[in-house]
Amino acid sequence: MVLLILEIELTFESTSSVVLKRPYRLSIMRKHPTDIEYLRSALKDESSKQQLRQVILNKVIKILGLINFKKATLLIGMIIIFFSCLPMTASSQNKLNAYSDSLNQKRLQWVYGGVGTTYAVGMVGLSSLWYAEQMSTEFNFFNDNADWLQMDKIGHAYSAYHLSAHSSNLLQWAGMDEDRAVNQAAIAGFLYLLPIEILDGFSRNYGFSWGDLAANASGSLLFWGQHQLWREQRIRFKYSFARSPYAAERPSLLGNGIHEEWLKDYNGQTYWLSLDLHAFLKDHFSFPKWLNIAVGYNISGMVSSDLASSRALGFQPARRFFLSPDLDLSYLRTNSKLLNTLIYLTNMVHFPAPALEWNSQRGLRAHPLYY
Repeated sequence: MVLLILEIELTFESTSSVVLKRPYRLSIMRKHPTDIEYLRSALKDESSKQQLRQVILNKVIKILGLINFKKATLLIGMIIIFFSCLPMTASSQNKLNAYSDSLNQKRLQWVYGGVGTTYAVGMVGLSSLWYAEQMSTEFNFFNDNADWLQMDKIGHAYSAYHLSAHSSNLLQWAGMDEDRAVNQAAIAGFLYLLPIEILDGFSRNYGFSWGDLAANASGSLLFWGQHQLWREQRIRFKYSFARSPYAAERPSLLGNGIHEEWLKDYNGQTYWLSLDLHAFLKDHFSFPKWLNIAVGYNISGMVSSDLASSRALGFQPARRFFLSPDLDLSYLRTNSKLLNTLIYLTNMVHFPAPALEWNSQRGLRAHPLYY
């Protein structure tokens, strides 16, 4: 039997300033008529209900603040893996029978086991290396929606999109039905990033960001929504990087060396949405499958997370938008799973190509080769 026991001390102030204090145990195990009657009598007015909500929230946050985060991230990863595997258990066994001949149980076990182990180890490593010296006992919220001119939000969406897409490929490799694989993968792509947002919430330097959560959801929805509309990915997220001069100004924030800058320096990153023109125009005329058109976004002059600080330091932050041809490798297929994986990973990157730029500071510009 699973027991959920929550112990709280309820303090209610009535209009006559009489304070009621009573240790209260709520147990989902059996009904306690006397306790239920007490709870009903105590929660007659709205202020008492608000007090109860606040007490419960404070207790939960206090408990979370005492958690060992190495174990916590591992636990969160295991919970996510468990729930992602749940559709494969008895609860949906009848549904699976419909395509059990094509489902390779051994491969599926490798997918769940491999992804789960890699994810758990990665989260433990992240909590140790990135958050170890930043952890707080209080859960904080942080509104960073204006930071970095939204480049970090696009990075969140990019990560969630590709986590969803790659998870779907793995599940289909294991023989899972395409629709089911896409649905599970879209949820998994969002859930993979959720523990990072929780760790941010307990970090002194960051905080839980609803904007990050929304960006994660948008990436997974971009993948899932295209399957629902067209049963294929006609718009793909891509990434490119070139070292910027701004990292040298603040190496502690923007990275010291290319091994850090490609992740930390948003001035050097460009995110692209690559449109598959062949897929969009195939009903009207023939267009090369390998040639896409990509719309890119980049920033410059941001040596701090906020616009005002960057300007105060003497820089001129700018938004940069690009239009560029793009090489699409998604139509390439081989008999090698390894090669197909390498093709997929390579296709996550926008190759150097001519580009037309609109810059909020300098206007329209042309680049013979932009990367």
